[in-house]
Amino acid sequence: MSHNEIAREVRRFLGENFLYDGNIEEIGDRDSLVSLAVFDSMGVVDMLTFVEQRFGIQVDSTEVNPDNFDNIAAICALVERKLGPVVTES
Repeated sequence: MSHNEIAREVRRFLGENFLYDGNIEEIGDRDSLVSLAVFDSMGVVDMLTFVEQRFGIQVDSTEVNPDNFDNIAAICALVERKLGPVVTES
């Protein structure tokens, strides 16, 4: 699975579950989801559940922190680390 595919899935989930006006494209990959009030601690739990189920990975409790869940880029990086090498798109 490529980085772009992971990012697309994460953005789709955010758009469908947290951004009811559908403006996910206005959020940059490194914009803080918590600071933008996209989601709170319960939202992080929802995102955790989504990435584990959607990508078939197991996230350790020590990995549930802002370094891994504060923005789209961090979430994608976590998934990529858990999946192993991914295909990069040009």
